[in-house]
Amino acid sequence: MIAALLTVGACASASSGGPEAIGPEDCSIGIPASDLLGAELPSIDQTRAHLGLMQELHADTRLLWDEFNIDAQHLMVQHWPRILIPTGATDDCHRVLEAVDHPELVVFVDWSDQIYDLVGMPPWRRLITADLEGAGNRSFEGPAYTAIGQVRYDASRATLRPDQEPLAAILQDRYQGLIDIYLGAFPYPPERVDPSQANHCQLVWRGQPATGVAVESMTLTGSIDDGLVEFVVTNTGTTTVHLVPSRTAELALPAGTELVTIFVGARTAEDRGSIRLDPGAQISMTARTATQPCNFNLGYALPAGAYEIVLTVQVFDQPASENSQSNRALVARLPIELP
Repeated sequence: MIAALLTVGACASASSGGPEAIGPEDCSIGIPASDLLGAELPSIDQTRAHLGLMQELHADTRLLWDEFNIDAQHLMVQHWPRILIPTGATDDCHRVLEAVDHPELVVFVDWSDQIYDLVGMPPWRRLITADLEGAGNRSFEGPAYTAIGQVRYDASRATLRPDQEPLAAILQDRYQGLIDIYLGAFPYPPERVDPSQANHCQLVWRGQPATGVAVESMTLTGSIDDGLVEFVVTNTGTTTVHLVPSRTAELALPAGTELVTIFVGARTAEDRGSIRLDPGAQISMTARTATQPCNFNLGYALPAGAYEIVLTVQVFDQPASENSQSNRALVARLPIELP
């Protein structure tokens, strides 16, 4: 019955110039994943021509998960978008193929050769990435997004810069269902924001101000959105100290005790150690700025106005790690104006 179903789907598609089913027809066998590699990727325009079909296949993907607990993936094979199902994911091929709208586009794959990084998977991610890169090149210096990855149902998650709400609206309309959009720390469109998760703001610092060390200078290099803060710290005391500066500099209102931004993006995984600073010594350090609002009441992007770049430097008497907690710190602040 499975073979007959696949054959009928293939013949019907072939007669209309559509895709043919890819064997083997027995889903307990599956074609080797390596057979899907090495094929020439279709162009962006060729891929975009199948966007409507990708929407339909994505609906099949949700059905496969919801009804069969099958975590399917997607790939362009023979210039057509396909649903990839690993062998062993189901013992009832017939029921699976009957349930989906496009059985001729289902491929059962043998993942035993441990090949997971298939080029161009899923195909709509190439389209989304092309749109994001094009928007960044046209609108301003730097990328329009801070991260792109995958979420449930093989949808693409794109985290855009908070000032890219017009682009978010375009992507949402174009890739409905295939994309999970965030503007900074919050999901888009606004109705997706959970009120209980609408405020991630933290206090500037909870401990005591450090003595015996001082910030000599603090400057911003580049734009506030993607620049670096450079700061110089001097040990003005008589004993050696060990410093652990924050990786990012947040924003606060002038003299404010609460941050108004949060860092959104990938962080390096390694745990940094402290920096030794002997009496009378001076050291220059840098940190990235973060301007994504931590409270959705401020909107996706911070309103124009006066702010301060705020950077904390934890101070220890002994060598420490980034995960250590001190009860004293320097708090460096630099006034800035957001246009």
